[in-house]
Amino acid sequence: MSKPATPSTTTPARDLSVSPSLAHRERGPRGEGTPAALVPARDPRRALVRLLARLEGRTALVTLADLERAAERRPTRSLPTASIAPLLDAALADMLIVTDRRFFLDRATRTLTAESVYRVNRRHPLARETLA
Repeated sequence: MSKPATPSTTTPARDLSVSPSLAHRERGPRGEGTPAALVPARDPRRALVRLLARLEGRTALVTLADLERAAERRPTRSLPTASIAPLLDAALADMLIVTDRRFFLDRATRTLTAESVYRVNRRHPLARETLA
């Protein structure tokens, strides 16, 4: 008598060098973000990371208004002011940049205003590569 066929309990190893998207999927259950090697060199998020990191070195809290003012002053203007807000939203979704809500006191009017402040997530692969 012959034995019945049993399903294999091992799965064959996948060749991840064939498709970068497969390599991204295999990074882990948390989805660590897009690997830096798969991001084009002219990615505008790199310019945003450099600008934000430069501002973080000068001041403790960086707001959207600070980012826009700094982008206007830059001589190269590689990051158009109009594109900062949508680019910031995309970077927040990818966890390249982290945000926090802070309250600011206007001493003249004695009012509090809530604003978002931004920081570079230096553990993100793209930020590590850009700031290295």
